[in-house]
Amino acid sequence: MPESMFPIADDAGGNLILISLVDGAVYFWDHEVNDGVDDPGEKVSASFKDFLAHLRTREPVDLPEHRVLSVEINDPETFAKLKRQVEREARKPTIRWPSP
Repeated sequence: MPESMFPIADDAGGNLILISLVDGAVYFWDHEVNDGVDDPGEKVSASFKDFLAHLRTREPVDLPEHRVLSVEINDPETFAKLKRQVEREARKPTIRWPSP
């Protein structure tokens, strides 16, 4: 990340929202794509004011009952219990109809 950039936010994936200390533009910096001190990332707004004006509340997503997009588990004990349960479920026989 360039020295002329200042992080103002991050996301759950470790990516950053940066503001330029030179011109005030706002950038999205993807830690897997943007690397090095010369790469500011993707410009998403010309100014912080414009960035704030375009923020929106995300609508809840209607998902089928058994559909999960992502889960973050920070407790090792809970993670171990969930892992054991998933392994037990994976050993159960499955019948698919119609067959693929």
